[in-house]
Amino acid sequence: MIYTDTWVSMGQEAEKSQRLKDFHGYEVNQELLAEAPKNAVVLHCLPAYRGLEISDEVIEGKQSLVFPQAENRLHFQKGLLAVLMGRRSEAGLNTKTQGTKANSSQRATRLGRLFLL
Repeated sequence: MIYTDTWVSMGQEAEKSQRLKDFHGYEVNQELLAEAPKNAVVLHCLPAYRGLEISDEVIEGKQSLVFPQAENRLHFQKGLLAVLMGRRSEAGLNTKTQGTKANSSQRATRLGRLFLL
């Protein structure tokens, strides 16, 4: 697994020029990915600055799980908000799911409930 993050997070804008200098050359790109095992996957917690920390070819490539990763995080956050706002049924706490037939939102919500317990 190859995991990268944005070089400049929200709240760090004042450090942007220094960070761009410090991290120059550390891009996850096809050349780096070619050195990894063929079954390696790429993750990024977004937002991604393409051409800096990750190349277009990698983030859009067949080994990228960046967008499913973001979708799973979205469902988890929705479940967490539902629990925190007292909407237990919306978070799936009062409903049963059918094992492998559960969709990604239901699975992420169950993970969120485990995290909260």
